[in-house]
Amino acid sequence: MRFARFALVALLVLVVLQVAYYAPKLPDTVASHFDAQGQPDGWSSKTAFLVLYGVILLVTIVPLLLLPLFLPRIPNELVNLPHKDYWLAPARRAETFRTISAYLLWFGVGTLMLISHAMGMALAENLEPRPRFGESMWWSLGAYLAFVAVWMVVFIRRFYRAE
Repeated sequence: MRFARFALVALLVLVVLQVAYYAPKLPDTVASHFDAQGQPDGWSSKTAFLVLYGVILLVTIVPLLLLPLFLPRIPNELVNLPHKDYWLAPARRAETFRTISAYLLWFGVGTLMLISHAMGMALAENLEPRPRFGESMWWSLGAYLAFVAVWMVVFIRRFYRAE
């Protein structure tokens, strides 16, 4: 779990550096939304765009960082796991929640990678005279969906059998 937390924090540091690099260079009005063809179809002020980026990060990442503190307090009745009685037995409960926390942190790493890539593309494109998203966003989205599918399979397999 330490490496997952380190990876998440390292990505957040890279996001801060990303914003610090692009923010002073951005025009006052930026393309903030792009259609499926990569053409801008929504505009906002630079400040509103950067604040929205921060809010998206906070809403996405802070719960994943705080969840390990609250998971052990969740009553067993509210937990949905296969073989729940086995995994939430007093002897295994703490380790089960540590494992779930680690999985959630890795989910956060993957999600933050997608968000920072999409926002980084938007930041970079707004330095161009005619901003436009390229195909790489579709590849990134496909990679993220593949990551989520693999993550789900690994998570379910981890808890599917009582050891």
